[in-house]
Amino acid sequence: MESYTKHDLDLLRASIGPASDLLGGWLKSKAETKAAETRAKVAKAEAEVMKVAATHEAGGEKIMAQGSQNSLKDEWLVGLFSNQLILSFCGEWGRTIVAEGSPPLRQCLIGISTL
Repeated sequence: MESYTKHDLDLLRASIGPASDLLGGWLKSKAETKAAETRAKVAKAEAEVMKVAATHEAGGEKIMAQGSQNSLKDEWLVGLFSNQLILSFCGEWGRTIVAEGSPPLRQCLIGISTL
């Protein structure tokens, strides 16, 4: 077995330091590259989620706009039948109107019965 001198060991130690620094730098740059790729993938996924959310929101608004096209007919019917309910709590004169039927409601019912 060969014996190493102090000079040989110093030379070995001197060469190990730069080699380990070089390897450490390479590993660090590799890790930073992976981290940057991961951040890019996350940003792309978040953008896709925002795009889908905006599309669904616009679709929901479109559905609500289509549903409100018949809103006036619904409001008219609510007003017509709500009047009867409100009048029934307005004393004797209100109950009389409800019992006899209001002219618009009577006219509506006559129109329906002639169909």
